[in-house]
Amino acid sequence: MNPLTGFMEPRSVAFLGASGRPGSISALVLGNLLKFGFGGQIYPINPKGGELFGLKVYPGLGDVDGPVDLAVIYLPPAGVVDGIRECARKGVSSAIVVSDGLDERSDGGRTLTEEMLEAAREGGVRIMGPNSMGVINARHRFSTSFAPFEDLPEGGLSLISQTGLFTGAVMVWLADDQGVGVGKSIDLANKCDVDEIETLEYLLDDPETRVIGMHIEEVTRGSRFIDTASRVSLEKPILALKPGKTEVGSRAVSSHTGSLAGRDESYQAAFAQSGILRVQDLEELADLAKAFIHLPPMRGPRVGIVTFTGGWGALSADVCAEFGLSVAALAPETLAALQEIAPPWRRMTNPVDLWPPTRLGVADTYRACIRALAADEATDAILVLGPAFDDPMFDIYEVVREETARHPDVPLVTWAVGDRAGMNKAASMVRYGCPFFPTVRRAVRVLSALYRRHRFLESRG
Repeated sequence: MNPLTGFMEPRSVAFLGASGRPGSISALVLGNLLKFGFGGQIYPINPKGGELFGLKVYPGLGDVDGPVDLAVIYLPPAGVVDGIRECARKGVSSAIVVSDGLDERSDGGRTLTEEMLEAAREGGVRIMGPNSMGVINARHRFSTSFAPFEDLPEGGLSLISQTGLFTGAVMVWLADDQGVGVGKSIDLANKCDVDEIETLEYLLDDPETRVIGMHIEEVTRGSRFIDTASRVSLEKPILALKPGKTEVGSRAVSSHTGSLAGRDESYQAAFAQSGILRVQDLEELADLAKAFIHLPPMRGPRVGIVTFTGGWGALSADVCAEFGLSVAALAPETLAALQEIAPPWRRMTNPVDLWPPTRLGVADTYRACIRALAADEATDAILVLGPAFDDPMFDIYEVVREETARHPDVPLVTWAVGDRAGMNKAASMVRYGCPFFPTVRRAVRVLSALYRRHRFLESRG
């Protein structure tokens, strides 16, 4: 069994150092876990005993009658080693160490982290952290995050990070603002024991995970990481956000994780070798996650472009070239089909400019155009610029939804310009598997990533 199973799917969890003090992290986490609807056993541990959120508080872990799968440790640094020993005596196999400050040295000259690891290995306890916010598993209704949420939409994206931001705020932002549900999130933090290699292996076998997003500050087992990531990438896309490209950023990484970040060129080479797609920010991570969850592979670089203004069509063609894509050379029969819906004096080509109005209404014009492009073997993907206005005359998004379903083998992405209500409606189409992007660069960047992944998979046979 993968060691992450005990962290992600516990049947029972104990909180060492649980406190009822308002504003304490443990109180926030316990409150969130109860609201989230976790169905397992919860055991707050505090020498004072008493009751917390209606739960009995046990003086020690040994006072709990039943088995405990996972311990979450909030103890002061000096008490963490004893807490791990207590876990070992109880037979707890997994421990999330939220506590920080374990780099200080004891009277014996070793750091508290070193003593904690020794106690864990002797007792058969695996550790996540220290300085970790732990995990979230939406399907299991389990969370050790103090981020306030009562519900979290399940989705095909899972996150691995070295910062608690991804186990809370980022998940909420992805779901609420970007329409990307996150199934699982794992904060490895200082990763003195459990690292990204075991986590990747767990997510590879997880049927709910379709795309893996990673925030990486440093990798210690480089060769093993490349081998594992290469194997995982053949089955599931991996998107990596790696800070530390600049000297200042590298120093910030070192300060945060307590270890050297390594040369950025080495990470870039490792990502290329293992098929990892590097993203520059959270926005790009969200965009690519939407694409890989909802869109089919892009098997070539040729793009059919639909626009309602010639100027934006030219801009779209330029951006495609910038990202290594090309404007599809349409077949004569495709051009003839497009000419049938155009004004007699308009010569249709790619990009397909739909203004002035054609002989059909706006929605029907878009439908006919998308179908013509999708039927052309020279088209590997379709890029649609849509009007986004709070006016039924310009509502093309039901057409986009229908044509996306009609042509499941052709990636179709939409970007739009218009008023706030229209843009919000366009963005909401992601729930129907129709990714929308507010700018042409973001839309084309997604197509480029789809094509790069296809080439990687082709190169691996």
